[in-house]
Amino acid sequence: YAEADKNLEHLLFHCVYSRKCKDLVEQWIKFKLPDGDIITWWIKLRRKSSIEKQCIGAIISALGYLIWMERNNSRMQHQLQRPEILVEQLKTTIQLRMLNVDSVVQCNRKSRIVEQMIRK
Repeated sequence: YAEADKNLEHLLFHCVYSRKCKDLVEQWIKFKLPDGDIITWWIKLRRKSSIEKQCIGAIISALGYLIWMERNNSRMQHQLQRPEILVEQLKTTIQLRMLNVDSVVQCNRKSRIVEQMIRK
């Protein structure tokens, strides 16, 4: 299992494709995402509002899922879409998710991160 964990961490945080996707997402939301240790990084977010944490959590989950799906697609179909296309899919997914979250829609004072995510 240790080797599988190492490969998963590499896939999600350290491979060239994942780093490019992460860089594009960070440019979009103007916020630094974790480079590996998600738990420690998440604890440091305790000062963020629950809406911001929800948005960031959704981004990390969707990014990991989309990278994993792209990895499977590249192995089975021998095709790899550009990171820019994957990140556009991520933006659409997150924007739809955030628009459906009552606390975000009804919040009088949206955070910079939430505002950044709702806009392309």
